[in-house]
Amino acid sequence: MDSMRADLIRGLETSLPTNFDREHFFALLVSGDVDGAEEYLSVFTTQDSNYYSNLMFYFVKRQRFFKFLVE
Repeated sequence: MDSMRADLIRGLETSLPTNFDREHFFALLVSGDVDGAEEYLSVFTTQDSNYYSNLMFYFVKRQRFFKFLVE
């Protein structure tokens, strides 16, 4: 699963016209700031922009759901 996410991030980075800081994005997700991660991602792309963007928004929303289940 981690290799799939790494491939997904690499694909997203290559498809975006600007520099996407994946360490910052992962730090937001790991710290539990799912809203911040989605906001950071939305600065660079939209959900329907391409396949990788769609998957990243899916993973962020899935993470939000898991966080909701734990709380």
